[in-house]
Formats: sequence, structure tokens, C-alpha cells
Amino acid sequence: IEHLTDDSYQAIADTNEIGADGCWYDRFLLDVPRYAAEGNVATSLLRVLDANRGLAAGKSPVTYIENHDHSTIVNRVGGRGRWWRTQPALIALLTSPGAVLLHNGQEFGEDYWLPASGRERVAPRPLRWEQADDEIGCRLRALCRQLVRLRHECPSLRSPNFYPRTYDLRDAHFNEQGYGVDVDKDVVIYHRWGNDASGTLERFVIVLNF
Repeated sequence: IEHLTDDSYQAIADTNEIGADGCWYDRFLLDVPRYAAEGNVATSLLRVLDANRGLAAGKSPVTYIENHDHSTIVNRVGGRGRWWRTQPALIALLTSPGAVLLHNGQEFGEDYWLPASGRERVAPRPLRWEQADDEIGCRLRALCRQLVRLRHECPSLRSPNFYPRTYDLRDAHFNEQGYGVDVDKDVVIYHRWGNDASGTLERFVIVLNF
């Protein structure tokens, strides 16, 4: 379902109530690219990354950092010359719970601004495929390819498991286990786990440096 309200988490409760399979998870789009652009993270980001939190078993959020209704993430971080700022956002997207959406051209750094209203929102925006093979496009495609491969091969990255699930948002530094958000370092650390194809427990510790 797509449920646009002032409370972006309301869609989760409504998904459970009406028996939908999942919902668009707008907080990922609203927050993760913003922190990638600014480099100053807040403790609330940990709740955003725990995307499956609150959803009933078998349901999944659709996570994304850009789509056809918004400016591209490369544009939001300052253009292709600052493409590297998209890296923590891409890593977050492919290592957090949810059904991942990669927008057309995102994998090679398509760069355009989309106005909030007016006729220009529906202007043609053909993909500039030649950018896929320039230096920036090659680097971003390599990163996306590596992350997609990891998510495909490692079931734990597709599981709903996430730690820390409960986190005091007043705590601006890592917890005793070394997880959470450090607002001084602009670093986020979380744990993902699950069984691999053979039934063996696998673990990932994800470190996002904004």
C-alpha cells in the first residue's frame, strides 16, 4: 500500500490492520539521503534503518532512496561530483530489512532535480546511458553490483532481524556493545543476522560512515 500521512510510520500499522503484504516506507527516502547530503546524523536514523520494525510476520516495507517522484539522490547530495556521498545511503539500503527498490539510472548516478509542483514534474527525462561507463558511473555500478550480490547470497541481509531494536534516542553515542549512533563521528553501526542456505547462522555488522 501507499499511505501518505504526516506520520510516516502510520502505514505500518495500517498494513497490519488491513492485511496488506507491505507498504512504501517513506522515512527511508526522507531521512537517509538527507543525512548523506549533510553528513550530520541523528539518533532517529537507527529507527529508520530498522525498517521491518512493527510489521507483522511475513510483511515487508518497500525501501528506497529515490524514485520517479523525487529528485535523484546524486542531485540531493550536490551532483555527480559528490557521488561518493551516496555510498552510506546505498549501503544502508541494501543491508537494511525490506524489499529494495533501485530507481532507473540510480546505479550509475543519474542526476536531475524534480520540482515539488508544476508542469515540469512530468517533463521527459530520458536516461543518459553514456554516464554508465564514465568514471563515476563505473564506480557506482560496481558498488551496486557488490551490494546486490551480497544481499542475494546472504539471507541474513533479507531477514527482519535488526539490532539494536530498542534504542534510547537521547543516547548520542554507541551502547555498551558498540552499536547505535555516534553523532560526533557521524557513524551508525547495526547488526543483522539469520541462517544461510545450509542453516548455519551468519552475522553482519554494518558500519555506515556519513
